[in-house]
Amino acid sequence: MVKVLKQRYVLNLKLKTQPFQENILDKRFEIGRKVYNAVLGQALKRYREMIKTKRWRENQNNISNIYKVEKDDKKRNKLCKLYFNIKNNMLKNLD
Repeated sequence: MVKVLKQRYVLNLKLKTQPFQENILDKRFEIGRKVYNAVLGQALKRYREMIKTKRWRENQNNISNIYKVEKDDKKRNKLCKLYFNIKNNMLKNLD
């Protein structure tokens, strides 16, 4: 499926703010940035720990072997469905 390229335009407007409003916005954006980075860091840490597990490696090897052996897309997808479900469940349960 080919994506249709659409023209997009961006309009940047300067906000007319008072200095105290700029300070408030800066503080809130900084808090948002810190929260985002903290959550992202935790998620990456959990992901790195998960990919070290034996179960993850075995599942990835099974998927890889199926892709090496089976050339027909429909058969390959059918064979990999179970392993993709396992992979998705592991990704959902990163707690």
